[in-house]
Amino acid sequence: MKRAVVGGEENPAARLRMRPNTLGGFLRKARIAEHMSRTSLATLTGLSQKTIADFERNQSVPSAAEMGKLAPLLGLKKRDIFIRAGCINREGTFEGQE
Repeated sequence: MKRAVVGGEENPAARLRMRPNTLGGFLRKARIAEHMSRTSLATLTGLSQKTIADFERNQSVPSAAEMGKLAPLLGLKKRDIFIRAGCINREGTFEGQE
């Protein structure tokens, strides 16, 4: 795995953003799979390009309302995004939760 280095030192926050198995990484892959640019997704959802970029970089997490705007454009249901991103399991509980 590549090390995220900022100013000569490893940056843990940057390393987290590079992880492919995150919600942000999944959203980015889903957007690309739908052949959409951030610009077009922003236009269709009414969200800003910066907001979408922040989601994809794991700088912020979409609210339920924002997820409701994103999901149908990515061909998914809100719940499916969280399942496919590995955030919750099929029973609707968080991974690792007993």
